[in-house]
Amino acid sequence: MEHNKIIISPIAYIKSILYFQRFTSEFISEENFKSSYALLVGFIDPLEKETVITDFVPIKDFQDKYIDFTKDTLVLEKIAKVNHDFDDDEFPEYVLGWARNTVMNDLEPTTIDKKNHLIFQTAIDPQAIFWIFNYDNLMIDDGFRLYSFQENFKSINLVSELKELRYDFSKNVYFDDLMDLAIQMEEKRKSKKILIKGIGEK
Repeated sequence: MEHNKIIISPIAYIKSILYFQRFTSEFISEENFKSSYALLVGFIDPLEKETVITDFVPIKDFQDKYIDFTKDTLVLEKIAKVNHDFDDDEFPEYVLGWARNTVMNDLEPTTIDKKNHLIFQTAIDPQAIFWIFNYDNLMIDDGFRLYSFQENFKSINLVSELKELRYDFSKNVYFDDLMDLAIQMEEKRKSKKILIKGIGEK
C-alpha cells in the first residue's frame, strides 16, 4: 500500500515534548519514569497525498511499562471523545494515530506496540501512524520516530513489520527554530511545573 507523505505541525511536535518530558527527562530519576500515551490528530489531503498531523492530544500517564489497548478501553473511549471534539465541517480533523514515550531510551517498536497499532491501522485508519518519543535523542535530532505497517491493511497481522516513515515539518518551519524552542521547554522542566495535561487530568 502506498502511504501518504507525512507533514508534522509545530504545535503537535512541541506539545509532544511538553507532555512526554513530564515523565521521562534528565530532570527526574529513572525510577520515577512513567509510560505516557497520546493521540495524533489531523487530516488527510487526498489531492496532495499528504497525511497532516495538526495536533497532539495527551491521554494519560501509566505506571505500567506498556499498555495493551485490547485490555484498556480508555484509549478507545478517548478516540471517540477526541473525534467528537475535533469534528468540524470546514476543517475535518480526527484521530490519525497514537504516540507514546519510551522509558527504556530506545526507539524500536515492541510486540505490544505492534498489537496496539494493528488496532489503529485496521479499525481506525489504514494510514494510521505510530509515534515514539525518546528524550535522549532530543538534543541529537528531533527525538521521535514514526512507524506504520506498509502492507495493505486487510493483510497485516502480528508478524507484519512496523516500518519507519519519513516526514517533514510544515512549510516555512525551520528545524533549528524548533530545536531552540525544544531546548527552552526542556529548561522549563527544571521548575517541574506541569505545562500540559492529559484528558480528564486534574
